[in-house]
Amino acid sequence: MSKRRAIPLLGFSAAAVAGLAYVGWVRPWMLRWGATRSEARRSLPGDHLVPAPRTSFTRAISLRASPEQVWPWLAQIGCHRAGWYSYDQLDNGGHPSAACLVPELQNLGVGDEIWAAPDGTLAFSVYALDPGRSLVLSGPLDRTTPFTPGRTAFGATAALDPVRASWAFVLVEAETPGLTRLLVRFRADYPPNPLSSLAGALLEPVSFLMERKMLLGIKARVERQPPHDRCAQ
Repeated sequence: MSKRRAIPLLGFSAAAVAGLAYVGWVRPWMLRWGATRSEARRSLPGDHLVPAPRTSFTRAISLRASPEQVWPWLAQIGCHRAGWYSYDQLDNGGHPSAACLVPELQNLGVGDEIWAAPDGTLAFSVYALDPGRSLVLSGPLDRTTPFTPGRTAFGATAALDPVRASWAFVLVEAETPGLTRLLVRFRADYPPNPLSSLAGALLEPVSFLMERKMLLGIKARVERQPPHDRCAQ
């Protein structure tokens, strides 16, 4: 075989091996980072919102705190709130995520909006919450309406978006005393077309990096701060 033919063949082989490694190992690892097989398979609150998801992942982390101590950090998440404890330049308009509990953000209720983008073009609605146990956010996702402080008409505009999603944050007491497992599950369904499938595939690594950072950010705050450390008034 000539060298001219061998080089493209080697490149193709390397790409094929990399693709197989991503599909067979990297992607499964990303989709259930930190979660056990049983945690990834168990039924969680909000699963019924997207019964047949085209994309789904379950990630988890152990926290040295009780569920009641972790809950306030979940109750205040969101852009233009306490932040997502992730990459603030990307999901919080460059404002640092809160390093303490914000009392005025603790009264979260069903129907409240949680913004996931600084300009409000991506948002979730609180579908259900059980303080100390679970918080379920639901789509559809709104990519068209600019951010307006105090806006409440989320459902009317977002209903036009074909994406349906659920995002659940579940607190489970671990078998080890003093530990809590935080499980995060995202499920989404979208039109079965090549463009949507390609967008979903490209966003998977981004969502992994953002959510991993968020889980580690929650862990750092929960384990560093006293359980009732409030922001200065």
